[in-house]
Amino acid sequence: MTALAEIQREYVIDPIRDLRPVCPNCHLIIHSKKEPFTIQEVIEMLRGSATVHSNEF
Repeated sequence: MTALAEIQREYVIDPIRDLRPVCPNCHLIIHSKKEPFTIQEVIEMLRGSATVHSNEF
């Protein structure tokens, strides 16, 4: 998937092909560094975080 900001020409956005719905929290995480995290990276972070927190009980 190509970031829309990286497309350097006129482009018609196809919502099915070009966009992925994410919650506001995930959107913030995705854009929390200069090179955005992929959705898969955020999923892996959340899975890792859930494992850490579930071991605390």
